[in-house]
Amino acid sequence: MARVRRMRTQEPTYWKSDFRVTEQELDFLTGVILERGQPASLDTLVTALMFQLIQTEKERAARQVSDGEVYRPADTYETGQTLYFTDRDMATATVVSTRPGVNPRYDAFTVVRVAFQDGTEAEFASGLDIEHPLNRPLDELVGASEEDLADEEILATYAPYVAPVVEQALHQDHGWIHFDGVWFLNELLPEFHVGHLNLAEAAIYEAGVPLPVSEMLARLDLGLAGSQQAQLFSLNHALANDERFINVGTRTAQNWFLRALMPAAAVARPAVHAEPFRPEGHEYVGLTMLDVIEALGDELDSLPGASINEGRDIAFQVSFPHLYAGTMPAGRRLLALFTYEQGQRLPITLVDGRNGKSFSAWLVPDEGYVAGLGDWYKQVGMVVGGLVTVTNSDQPNTLKLSVTVPRSSSSGWVRQASVDDNALVLQMQLGRIGVRHDAATLIDVADPAAIAGLMARTLESDRSLYALVKAVFAELAKLSPQGVASCQALYSAVNMYHRSGAVPVFAILTRSACFDPVGSGDWAYDGSLEGTEYETPDDMRERPLSRRNDLARDQVVHYAATGEASDGA
Repeated sequence: MARVRRMRTQEPTYWKSDFRVTEQELDFLTGVILERGQPASLDTLVTALMFQLIQTEKERAARQVSDGEVYRPADTYETGQTLYFTDRDMATATVVSTRPGVNPRYDAFTVVRVAFQDGTEAEFASGLDIEHPLNRPLDELVGASEEDLADEEILATYAPYVAPVVEQALHQDHGWIHFDGVWFLNELLPEFHVGHLNLAEAAIYEAGVPLPVSEMLARLDLGLAGSQQAQLFSLNHALANDERFINVGTRTAQNWFLRALMPAAAVARPAVHAEPFRPEGHEYVGLTMLDVIEALGDELDSLPGASINEGRDIAFQVSFPHLYAGTMPAGRRLLALFTYEQGQRLPITLVDGRNGKSFSAWLVPDEGYVAGLGDWYKQVGMVVGGLVTVTNSDQPNTLKLSVTVPRSSSSGWVRQASVDDNALVLQMQLGRIGVRHDAATLIDVADPAAIAGLMARTLESDRSLYALVKAVFAELAKLSPQGVASCQALYSAVNMYHRSGAVPVFAILTRSACFDPVGSGDWAYDGSLEGTEYETPDDMRERPLSRRNDLARDQVVHYAATGEASDGA
């Protein structure tokens, strides 16, 4: 039979909603740190605290049993005696009076009147040895039962509820300090002043590579008080709060470098890459568009399930955001060449395929790009639409970059982008392009800063991708005798307004009735169908509202699920 009173630490409601961190709990956690003499993770502190609360309640129950003061109707009590009531969550009361009990069904017994700590009073029978839930042995009333969870089970089940409460309490207590999930006491923190940090900066400059704090301490030999772990924690915390330094490692394995030695895009996402339009997967696109998407090589389109070329080389076309920021795409194939953890920035080496010269760059997996190509782009005369091939190297964390110089250096007509009245303007100009490129995505940019400013203003205006596709279509179509624009050119020009993958642009073309495919990747526009969308794959392929005789029908598929051609497509 289950006991009447279950221990509080066995109750789900205690851990899930009733648990609070008081000064008593904070004192205990302080003792944990003082005993260890080194920082502790939140998990370590929560585990220690939960086990302490469980053990304390067990010890309290054991004392109550040994004292014999747990109320049972069969026992007798005297005025002034203190009792614990298991059916009232171990509430404490004092016997204030007794009187004879009167009930013809029972033999003589006594009624005791008790006063609880909250000021209320109540009467209970005593000396009444009858069958009753509270007349069981004391160990059944306050001890463990077969229904109870083991200590480890309590921890595994309820620690996720306790941890946020403990973390909030530590944040609110000025005696505690934390760094990346690890906590310590301010009073035990070895002090690293600005002079120490200047020495750390010099050590990184001298090394020329990121350094862990353990190596910094060995190089600096500061002779500070405190345990090794306390010094490591303190230095990590000091570096994290100094703008000169940046952790290019992980949360658990910090590796520190200097922001001044890194390209800006390796430190933070550039504005031209901000808030990109990404595919979500299962967008409808034309089957022939899949080869175009792969040829463009935009990292934003690199979704699990998307068809990719498994060849040795990785190719991409340089978009304006990458050209301006000095970055290059790092899609799934490229990322698979490296070992890294979330949040890490990985220093890598890039080799110029033209001359074998190498230079440093940074792989930023969380952003999906490699930073540090700005100077190389300038050296090779890179343009929007330029073709780059990436090859893995036998050397660790090293990639080879290749571009092709055209055999002919003669001038030709080239699309050129400019900004007028807060809008992108495209026109044909005579120019000479020094690298191999895709004519469909090629756009020369005379004033990159003006385009970057346009992108910043577009970001603030929150214009939809559909509106941007319409705007660039009008600019591109005016340059074509047939009034058409290729899907590649639309993608390239949209990326001068707002960062976008190719798939979101192509999905708009596929589902919007006002756009019609007319072959060779070109699309036409019919303003009379503005705002109308095709709902089914069949309609997206057949384009039943189209008035064109040169319509090019294309099978429609779900992107990133290309093995499943849509019904009727």
